Amino acid sequence: MSKLDEILKDVLTNGGSYEHQHWRTKEMTNAVVDGEEVCKEMLHGDSGHFDELVKLRPEKISAVVVDSYGGEDQGSEYYHVWKFTMENEVSYVRFDGTYASHYGTDYDGWGFVTPREKTVIVYE
Repeated sequence: MSKLDEILKDVLTNGGSYEHQHWRTKEMTNAVVDGEEVCKEMLHGDSGHFDELVKLRPEKISAVVVDSYGGEDQGSEYYHVWKFTMENEVSYVRFDGTYASHYGTDYDGWGFVTPREKTVIVYE
C-alpha cells in the first residue's frame, strides 16, 4: 500500500490519526474528525471536510472529482470517483451510495479503484 493510500485509509476510516493530534487547535477549529462524515460529503462531490482535515499534514494532497453517476432519472445507483494526488503518487477512490427520489441518497461505503479503458458496443 502506498503512503498516499495509507493516509487516505486513515482519514476516510478514522477521521485521521494525525488530524486527531491537532483537533481543536486554532488551525482546525472547523474540522469534522469523523471519517464517515468526510465520506458522505465526498459522495456528493464536495471535499470541504477532507480539505480541512488534511490541511495541517506536511504532505500536500489534492482531490478532484473524475467521475460521477446517479440522481434523478438514473435509478438507485449513485457514486462519485475522486482522484487524489500527493507528489508523484495518485490514488482513485469511489464513494458509493443509493439514491431514492423520495428522500435523496444514503452513503454505502468507499473503496480504492483503478481506471480501466473498456470498449463498449451499443445498438441504436
